[in-house]
Amino acid sequence: MELDETDRKIIRLLQSDAKMSVKEIGEKVNLSTTPVFQRIKRLEKTGIIQGYSVKLNAEKIGPRTLVFMEVNLKIHKQSELEEFESTIKRMDEVLACYHITGKFDYLLKIAIKDMSEYRQFIMDKFSKIKNIDSLTSSITLKEIKRDKDVVV
Repeated sequence: MELDETDRKIIRLLQSDAKMSVKEIGEKVNLSTTPVFQRIKRLEKTGIIQGYSVKLNAEKIGPRTLVFMEVNLKIHKQSELEEFESTIKRMDEVLACYHITGKFDYLLKIAIKDMSEYRQFIMDKFSKIKNIDSLTSSITLKEIKRDKDVVV
């Protein structure tokens, strides 16, 4: 599906505030509510808009640490990659996982309370994955920017 500039504006508005009313969006893109509503429904139906979520302020919830883990696998057969990915999808601590190019096979974004919890995650869950060759962890010191997943 080809997105026109109005579709892109609607998407950007929803990315900044998914609770924005159709009327408010219409005012910002110079359309009445009916065409805005129809465009949003079309974007949802075609799968461009996959759902709506809530951004949380991690500091207000309680202390959290983000860890970026770079992982190399021993075996790179499709079945082994699929098994690794399936296992990772079941781990609540893993916020995101990317199959990447370069020095490492995967990049994981992991949220944990503290280093003790990270150690438990490694010992109780991650170390049980059979195909891991190596991993490198980077602990975040400060989040500078967290915005949207896709730029339109």
